[in-house]
Amino acid sequence: MQRIARSFLDRVPDLVTGLDAALAARDDALGHRLAHSLKGAAANLGADDLARVCQQIEQLAEQGLHDQALVERERLDPALDRACSEISGYLDAQPVG
Repeated sequence: MQRIARSFLDRVPDLVTGLDAALAARDDALGHRLAHSLKGAAANLGADDLARVCQQIEQLAEQGLHDQALVERERLDPALDRACSEISGYLDAQPVG
């Protein structure tokens, strides 16, 4: 579980940067794929709020609803901050070694 949590924290910045670039470029396929990846990673760690936001972005991108996806993207940062804080807290509480 620790490895998965660390991997999530390591991968998140690149996923979010890629998602932002895809949304800005109106690249529906890439936006869908990146939101899907982030959703799955969040769900695996029990970050349900983050997973729900990602699912909304994923669906909107799939439907080509760019403006709505960008609006939903605004909800991503608070959910992501909460999830990362909880995951970091979990890792900090784990014994070393």
